Amino acid sequence: MQSINEKILQIKKLISEGPVEEKSYLLMEMKKIGIDKLPYSLSALKRFIDAKTMDFHYNKHYKGYVDKLNDALQKRDYGDLDLEQIVKRISKFNTTIRNNAGGAYNHALFWKMLSPTEQKPSKKIFDKIKKDFGSFAEFKRKFEDIAKKRFGSGWVWLILTKGGKLRVVSTPNQDNPLMNISKRKGFPILGLDLWEHAFYLKYQNKRDEYIKNFWSVVNWEFVEKLYDMKTNTVLQEQSLLKKLNLKTLINEGLEKAVSFCSHEQQQQYKDLLSVWTFKQKFVDRWKKLLKILYPGSWKADNELFQGHMEGVYTATNERSLLNNLTSSYSAFCILHNDINTYLKNSGEPVIIFNDDVKNNLVELDRFFDIMIELKDRIFNLATSKTFQKVEKTLKRNDCFGKRNEDAAMKIINKMWDIAECKIKAGGGLRTDMLAGVDAAIFLDNGETWTAQIKPYKSLTYISGDEKLIKIDGISLMKKYSVDVFVFVNVASMKVYVIDNNLISHTSSTATFKEKDIIKELTGDSSIELLDCSQYL
Repeated sequence: MQSINEKILQIKKLISEGPVEEKSYLLMEMKKIGIDKLPYSLSALKRFIDAKTMDFHYNKHYKGYVDKLNDALQKRDYGDLDLEQIVKRISKFNTTIRNNAGGAYNHALFWKMLSPTEQKPSKKIFDKIKKDFGSFAEFKRKFEDIAKKRFGSGWVWLILTKGGKLRVVSTPNQDNPLMNISKRKGFPILGLDLWEHAFYLKYQNKRDEYIKNFWSVVNWEFVEKLYDMKTNTVLQEQSLLKKLNLKTLINEGLEKAVSFCSHEQQQQYKDLLSVWTFKQKFVDRWKKLLKILYPGSWKADNELFQGHMEGVYTATNERSLLNNLTSSYSAFCILHNDINTYLKNSGEPVIIFNDDVKNNLVELDRFFDIMIELKDRIFNLATSKTFQKVEKTLKRNDCFGKRNEDAAMKIINKMWDIAECKIKAGGGLRTDMLAGVDAAIFLDNGETWTAQIKPYKSLTYISGDEKLIKIDGISLMKKYSVDVFVFVNVASMKVYVIDNNLISHTSSTATFKEKDIIKELTGDSSIELLDCSQYL
């Protein structure tokens, strides 16, 4: 796909030497999206698709997308934009540009993803696919299955997520996983056009046969180039971040900081919020601040439908993620660092939290008093890098929380034949926020258990007379009035359902008796997790 700079270099000489009329024409040409040349003859892929279909597909449909895109861009005078820029920022453009930019970009990739000579994936790609899907056969099965399930027109893609995982996704019409409106974002390294115009002249209504024959023409060399290009870019970005001093701050706080708080820092704030008196004041002060910041969106208990708690709500009565500031130790860390930088540069003593509860309560009041003083800067989402990080943290934690709950529910429902799990949390429900009821587990014998779902990192059996188990890496562990705990590890797809006879706990650990384990379950590769890679 030719960039604007490449086109400038190609016609620079003509512009400088040509007459005025020619210069004007060439300047208009510079702003146009180019048409990628088909890298083989129309009949070169006949074992997959016939020459007549390729002729219509390339010369009519693909070139039509490019022509209509250029026409739409010229009418709105968007200036010099290359095709990838448009696709990545597609929400800024109208429907005509969205459809035709997607069609132009997707097809420019598609031609290169096909090969006249049959290829096999390299060891690098084969091993990566095996690692992320379990086997190459499982990857092919999933790719074909998702392609077959695409109702109507669209594409199926193999993408590389921001987290470095390969995933198979489908997009409708001419959408692409690079688009900022895509539900499953990622970098596409392989794709198959599922529009009827791509196959109907040859296969007619036998789309499944078209999908199956696709493997005979995959250009695995090009797939590897795309994979290498993207992974090398990520590695370069990570290397740059390591070279930067992440603790460098400016006068107004973390406005130019390049990372979020580390896991070690977050643990300190998690421990603070595990102290009841501190947590109580923390929640109370946040509620008062949110009322000041969003007076028109704050709703009291008597203004809400039954079962919901007071807080910030949207115009459609959806509970805002801003309410999660009352429990987010990650956001607490970001804001504390910001405020301390401000205090240092103002020559005032910084806020220090330690093991002294009385000190921490006094310092907490000072923390909120300064936030109120600086509220116009800190909480301006359009200009404040600090609050942009806070917002992203809240979205990330919300996504990961939903992923944990969804994974636990799916594993229980698929792997435990006598139980059905249903999520009951979210939206500011009192049962979730006060009693800790994330889900209900319905048993075949008619029993129903309330459950608190928690992510965990490891489970260790402790030797001794009592036969205890210790669970580590839990988020804000405390006592809950539920029947069972459900601990889930999405990396290993492990779930433990444990009777609520908690022996002891810290903010991130819990100890139970081994005999209280009701069920141990392990999910399989068919269970699809919610994708939170965009927040990594």
